[in-house]
Amino acid sequence: MTDAKKTPVPSSPHSPPTLPDNATDRAQSIEVCEEIVPRWKQVWRHSLTQMMLLSVQAFCGPAMSDAITGLGGGGLATPQVSNISNAIRYAMLAIFCFFGGPIVNKIGVKWALVIGSMSFPIQGSAYYCNSKFGNQWYLILSGAIGGIGTACWYVAEAGAIMTLAPSGARGKYLALWIVSRNLGQLVGGAINLAKNHEKGVSGGVTPDTFVAFVIIECIALPFALLITPFERVIRSDGTKIVTSETLSTKREIKYIAKTVTSRLIVLSALWALWSFFYT
Repeated sequence: MTDAKKTPVPSSPHSPPTLPDNATDRAQSIEVCEEIVPRWKQVWRHSLTQMMLLSVQAFCGPAMSDAITGLGGGGLATPQVSNISNAIRYAMLAIFCFFGGPIVNKIGVKWALVIGSMSFPIQGSAYYCNSKFGNQWYLILSGAIGGIGTACWYVAEAGAIMTLAPSGARGKYLALWIVSRNLGQLVGGAINLAKNHEKGVSGGVTPDTFVAFVIIECIALPFALLITPFERVIRSDGTKIVTSETLSTKREIKYIAKTVTSRLIVLSALWALWSFFYT
């Protein structure tokens, strides 16, 4: 007699799902990886930690620069040299932000942030030297150096912020950055009030006022050095950051020219110019 053909018994809807043959090996490998990577390194590479490092830099750099500008003429009794320095600074910002993408892609996001953080204290120290010793050439030179460094930092910061934030928590991440970025006016006003509260005194702010700004601006560099490469960052939702392919400088400049001359960007200049006076 031939053996009866066995029919498969359908699984119960309450029965556990069938796991692949290598499921156990994969689970063990994940556990091994978690054991290999120390806990402190997992916290350091977390996207929220990296966002906090960027927020501290935003407070120490651009926020303090806005605070110095908010003093009126850089807080100097004669603001002519300060106006020249700011004009050079914004000119360098416009030029190097335009070509910032290829520059950041060549040196990396971390080192672009480091270069920018190194340029932050130059502005505060230049205002101190001008207020204390009447030095003018250093203040003008600081506008050029600060504009180049800050441009590299701005381009790297923009890409980092949009990349680090997971899809479900972008509001929280952006709020953290915006609050840090706009605290400069508040802190700058507090420093100005604490150092220059005497009545009946005319002229610019005291030189000691700029010392406080320089100290805060110097804090940005250690936090920039703590930035980890983005390919090692783990977002709060467990996903990794996918980096794009490296393009040649010629192709990047070609794409920049194509983007700038696109219809959307050209038309955006109308409302961008209008909103500038309300920021």
